[in-house]
Amino acid sequence: MVAPKLLNWVGVLLLGGTILVAQATPTLVHGGCVILTSGMAPKGVADVDGDGDQDLLFINSATATVTILLSDVGGNPGIIANIPVGALPVAIGAGDLDGDGDDDLVTYNSGSSSLSVLISTAPGQFTRTDVLSVPAMPDFVIKDFEGDGDLDFISRTGHVYLGNGTGALIASSFMALGFSSSAPQGSWPVHIFDIDGDSDMDFVQLQSIVGGSISSKRIRAWINTGASLPVVQDVMEGPWEWRALCPGDFDADGDMDLAIVDQFLSPGAQRTSLVVWRQDSPLAYSQGYKVSLQYPTVSLVQINDADLTAADFNGDGFDDVCLFARAEGVTPNTPALQVCFGNVE
Repeated sequence: MVAPKLLNWVGVLLLGGTILVAQATPTLVHGGCVILTSGMAPKGVADVDGDGDQDLLFINSATATVTILLSDVGGNPGIIANIPVGALPVAIGAGDLDGDGDDDLVTYNSGSSSLSVLISTAPGQFTRTDVLSVPAMPDFVIKDFEGDGDLDFISRTGHVYLGNGTGALIASSFMALGFSSSAPQGSWPVHIFDIDGDSDMDFVQLQSIVGGSISSKRIRAWINTGASLPVVQDVMEGPWEWRALCPGDFDADGDMDLAIVDQFLSPGAQRTSLVVWRQDSPLAYSQGYKVSLQYPTVSLVQINDADLTAADFNGDGFDDVCLFARAEGVTPNTPALQVCFGNVE
């Protein structure tokens, strides 16, 4: 097994917390739990310093700043703190917006109804431009959905900004992208990746199904066929306890698998597990490995999609999952960071 680089971030993150003993299974390692300073929330990944390793992006709404935890190339983890953005940032994304080969950052700021576009000018250095009067976007994805080589900016709320390769964002909409009334639900984050293996970007969303006496969840896909309207297809259904979804290539076979948080929060019988569903063929999945998540206090608050981030943190070629959770215990809603490393065979 490759030494988990992420654990070297503990020197920066650990503020009175406890590292849990790693629990190995044939295909998954739970890398531990780290208590975070209040207000910090990891919301994305990017190669900020251009070293080829994925760094963690944190937002702090109270201070209106972004903090970056650099991965430990050569055993030297670092931190870039207090990058100013607009008031009350709630979401962050990354991508090469201006086509220069460096990752740029974007935050949505609920307090100022704005986007802060941070264009990378040197490793760890940014020039900020704010886009004002932006509708509410509690989360977003930065992907080249159109296939024109430029990155686009898409939120579950139906608000779309198309990139033009210069760092500028042009307002658009779900309808302009070909969606009809079957567009994604506004209450769940949208994921954008190639789920059917045709190299086009598709929309995927975890949704609630409410009907009859039993409520459940489903994973729905909007397949990009190149036609004017995407094809809507339900990939699979699951229990109501499915709380969050995160795509990633966890077995390094080139296909996008799905990591799902299964969380049962009944008093006295709580459980929280991360389950990986491996893609067997386009749009077909089977349950793979599972690991129980731990926390050194009383109970976890409900986890949602915005709390999951997938990337290859330890450089072994397999995607890993970083999970941000809040716990109720001695200090209510204490934030914590956990990581589950992908296939280690």
